[in-house]
Amino acid sequence: MKSTFYRNYQNHKNLYFLLSILLISLLSSFLRGYALFQTDFANGWDGYFYLVQMQSLFETGKAHTGDASIIYHFLTFFYFIFQDYVISYKIGISLLVGIFTFLLIVLTKKYSTKKIALLIGVLILCSPHLTYFVSQYPKNMLGVVSLILFWLVFPKEFSSKRSNLIYQVTILILILILNYFSHKLTFFIALLWICIYFFAKVNQLKLIFVGICGLILISFLKVDLTEYWSQWRRIHDALGGFSFVPYHFWESFGNERISIFWRTEIIISFFVVLFSLVILLFDKNKITLFHKVTVITLSLLLLPVFKWDLEGVSFRFFMLFGVLWLLIIPILVEQASCLFNKLNYTTIFLHRLEVCATLFLIIFSFFSSQSYTPTLHDPTNQTYKVITDNFEKQSNRLESKVKLLILHKSFAEYFTFRTKIDALPWLPEPALKEEISDENLYRLATHIRKEEFEYYLKDNLGNDLKNENKVKRLGLNYFLLKEIDYRKMIVSAKNENDTLLIERMTNHNYNPSRIRPLFLLEQKEK
Repeated sequence: MKSTFYRNYQNHKNLYFLLSILLISLLSSFLRGYALFQTDFANGWDGYFYLVQMQSLFETGKAHTGDASIIYHFLTFFYFIFQDYVISYKIGISLLVGIFTFLLIVLTKKYSTKKIALLIGVLILCSPHLTYFVSQYPKNMLGVVSLILFWLVFPKEFSSKRSNLIYQVTILILILILNYFSHKLTFFIALLWICIYFFAKVNQLKLIFVGICGLILISFLKVDLTEYWSQWRRIHDALGGFSFVPYHFWESFGNERISIFWRTEIIISFFVVLFSLVILLFDKNKITLFHKVTVITLSLLLLPVFKWDLEGVSFRFFMLFGVLWLLIIPILVEQASCLFNKLNYTTIFLHRLEVCATLFLIIFSFFSSQSYTPTLHDPTNQTYKVITDNFEKQSNRLESKVKLLILHKSFAEYFTFRTKIDALPWLPEPALKEEISDENLYRLATHIRKEEFEYYLKDNLGNDLKNENKVKRLGLNYFLLKEIDYRKMIVSAKNENDTLLIERMTNHNYNPSRIRPLFLLEQKEK
């Protein structure tokens, strides 16, 4: 005789499934929030850029820069509730993970079973890559959410009725527009997926290899089309290399910043896509069209034709792959289920195995999801705070007001957020220099010794350097001076052939020495 609980479960299967999804999604959101709140500062290298955008949207009604992504509006919404930019930022991106978890489980259920969908949800809880990803790239995370939403509304079969077909296509176009304004990279992934889908529908997947050959050809082209397409140089420079992406990430990112849990996930994800490709080649009839297309798309993200660069396309693709690889797990799970059935394992044994594995993964997630460590993965915000505090104390002693400050990336955004003075991690382009006089253009330089300032500026500043009116030390090897004096110092160092000093003064990572590329300038003007 069936128990009352069992009969109740059978009668309300869908309700229990929905409650399970909600519980997993909330737990996923909580775990990421717990990781993000390890620090009082905004998370990620671009964290304060988001805060500057939020602050500008709230106070002026428009973004500080011309980035069209809706992530800033999404995060600003939470500021109306919490009245604190940092807290709003953390809670907003934590909830974004919850939404991602919910949608990915529902998407898995669309093409698989409820059990496998819930398994995917539990694996999301364990993912250290997802925790790092959302801490560093909230805009990309929103793009991934809109990409999952696109796949969710993409019909298994398009209707033969004209009215229904128009409705389906209209919905897809609207979601694609949402994707475009979430993140352009995930919009590109959606377009790539659509192309592969139609190739698969007409049994012309070999055309994908033609496309790969086209990418290789582009890398060897010496033609510069930047004048006609601002992204040309960016794409061209990303091609022409050879990299085994998981290895290069591991090597360049640093072992100390990749926990044992994260390493395990990287290895598993690589073999999951590898085995899925093998199944696709030799047993493709057992794979749904959706999974077939998705496996190929994710494989292309690991293509070795891109030059490896922690700030390049290859890295960005790998970051996306690390979040999306869970989509193809149903392929392997269904193959494993067939194997268990052939081995004649009892239903009771399999059920107990599922329960034990689920409980283990949930407990495991409390450790693995916390692989993100602000002191290892984020900039030194505490240092930025000390220097900015010192600047605010000494700014009234400057000869002229600071209207634009040249300062290295991540610190520039923090400084702008704190002081509301524009800080630029690039050299100002000619049009901008015309707007700012030399008297109001300053630089916060680092990795230069005080004695070097005294020696190379002595002819220009003389004794004024001693009273700190020209060069102000703000602590921790950060010095404030006018950009015109900084350029004079570089000339003096070149005259004396001091190559070591020149190298430090022109190292773009901590002393900006390049003008913004064209695609960023176009974004600024929008």
